[in-house]
Amino acid sequence: MHGARPSDEVLLAEYGSPHLVPAVSVGVEALLSLNNKLAHAAGIPGGGGIARASDIAALYQSWLRDPAMTDAIGNIRNNLLNETSKYAAHRTLMFEVAGNDNDEALRWFPAQRPRVFGHHGAGGQLCWADPDSGLSFSFLHDTLDQNPAQEIKRSREINELAAACVRP
Repeated sequence: MHGARPSDEVLLAEYGSPHLVPAVSVGVEALLSLNNKLAHAAGIPGGGGIARASDIAALYQSWLRDPAMTDAIGNIRNNLLNETSKYAAHRTLMFEVAGNDNDEALRWFPAQRPRVFGHHGAGGQLCWADPDSGLSFSFLHDTLDQNPAQEIKRSREINELAAACVRP
């Protein structure tokens, strides 16, 4: 774990508006509880996974290449307001899609890539794929950063570097 979560005042100054401040949907204790052998053995969906970034990127690449997955990764079925993050969900059967509604940066995806789909994880972990370029990407780390402003800044920089690897 790295640092402490900043005060509400600091986060408000960073984000400029209360609705843009990321809510904590899973507490630190719950996240840290996934890092033990019993949790690993249980195979809890959505948390505590053990993988290499290259394996996750390869998995996303397989979804890009499978014609049977086109609908599951590209057809947005839920655009309701996300109660935790306060922006439209942009959910397919499997993932969140970046979109082009001016909230794509809040979804932790690279800019100007509206069809990117994927998932961001605890502490700023990133996994996504871009159907337009064919790029799949994963950034995994072993640190649980408590400052969402730092997470988002780092994620934006990493996403843009990854997206720049593909010529438009």
